[in-house]
Amino acid sequence: MLLAALIATVEMIYAVQDDRAGGVATLFGLSVQPATWTPWAVTAVLWAAGGGGLRIAAGRLRAAWDLALQERQP
Repeated sequence: MLLAALIATVEMIYAVQDDRAGGVATLFGLSVQPATWTPWAVTAVLWAAGGGGLRIAAGRLRAAWDLALQERQP
């Protein structure tokens, strides 16, 4: 589960960086776009993994993603 969280997090980071350049990121053979499902998937995996620290990290990740989406909108 933690490996899935790591992969999803890296996918999200690559997608955000590549979207700023106007492209589509590819990593681990998957084409990804910054989309609302990506951080939700990471959050769900971190919640499923348990642990208070992971839950706090998941909340911070979701807040950071929401802020990044707001900054990208005109």
